[in-house]
Amino acid sequence: MKDNYRWLTPVYELLSSLVFGQTLKQSKTCYLSNIRNKHLLIIGGGTGSDYQSVQRDMKGDFVEVSVSMLRKAEKNLESSELNFHLGEIPLGKTYDLILLPFVLDTLIDEELEELLMKIRAVSKQGALIYLSDFFPQKNRRNKLLQSLMIRFFRAFTKHPRKDLPDYKEFLEKAGFRLLKEKTWSEDWVRAQLWQKA
Repeated sequence: MKDNYRWLTPVYELLSSLVFGQTLKQSKTCYLSNIRNKHLLIIGGGTGSDYQSVQRDMKGDFVEVSVSMLRKAEKNLESSELNFHLGEIPLGKTYDLILLPFVLDTLIDEELEELLMKIRAVSKQGALIYLSDFFPQKNRRNKLLQSLMIRFFRAFTKHPRKDLPDYKEFLEKAGFRLLKEKTWSEDWVRAQLWQKA
C-alpha cells in the first residue's frame, strides 16, 4: 500500500495549527469525556496526537491507511490500550464508539457508502459514531479556503474527492440518526454524534 502521506506526516500538525489553531483538535475531542468503558474504533486517526490527553481511557482499535501516520500514532498513544492496524478494520470485533476524524471527506461516494456499511456491521446496537469534519460552506472566505484545501490534498495525497459529501444522507442511509452537534468557524467545522438506529 503506497503511503501518500509520507512527506506530509512531519508537518501535518504544524500546518493544521497554523491554519485552524485548536479548532480541529476541539472538534475531534469535544465528545470524548466519557470513553473509559467504551470499546473504540478510530478510523483515519492520523498521528493520534489529538487524543494524547485521553489515551489512558482508550481501548480498542486504531486504523490508518498511512504507514508513517500509523507509526507516529503508535508512539503518541503508547499509554493507550489501542491496537494499531494498517488499512483495514479488524474482523470479528464489535464497538461501542467509532471515531471518524476528517476521513469521510476524502472518500468518493461509493467508498463512503461501503465504509459506513462496514461500520454498521461492527457496531453494537446503540453504538455511536463520532464524526468530525468540514461541511459545505456559504461563507465566501471559507469556501475559497475549502476549495484550495481540496486541491492541495488532491495534488499531494491523491485524494479522489472533488467536493464535500452530504454526510447526513449517507449516515441516515446506513441506519444512523443524528443526536447532537457542535460547530466552529461559522459551521464549517462540525462535530456530530450519530447513533445506530
